Amino acid sequence: MRSLLNALHDSILVCLAKNKKLLDRPSLTYKSKERYGTCSGNFFFKEPGDIKPAIDKVIKIIENTIRSHIGSKGEIIKSMIRGGEIWDRDKRYFGIKAGAHFESYCFACKTLTFVRVTWEKQLFAPEKEWLSIDVDEVQDTIWLEES
Repeated sequence: MRSLLNALHDSILVCLAKNKKLLDRPSLTYKSKERYGTCSGNFFFKEPGDIKPAIDKVIKIIENTIRSHIGSKGEIIKSMIRGGEIWDRDKRYFGIKAGAHFESYCFACKTLTFVRVTWEKQLFAPEKEWLSIDVDEVQDTIWLEES
């Protein structure tokens, strides 16, 4: 079975490739090691107002991709983000204006997948805004071992 991480990677890129308001061609960094994989990317738009419709569309694509992959053989937890902060090394760097967080368990492929989609704003000059997407997948997680 194809991994959810790969399905998400492809569906996100297809979705964003259709967006004519991006400054650059969309790409996601993909890494994998043993039983763990990630993909992530930051997407900049011509205008900050272009982010809201894009984030809504990406969240829907991600939810549909997860539901299609897992079907009745898993669990999905979706949380909407209405604000927040990102701290790094005890310093606040970014504000979060909106987004969503997904946690999914695929019983068939024994994976735990986390997806974070956020509209971020840099809190120091230059005050840029962007769409950030991060996906982490753990394969053969002990959460799904039979007891």
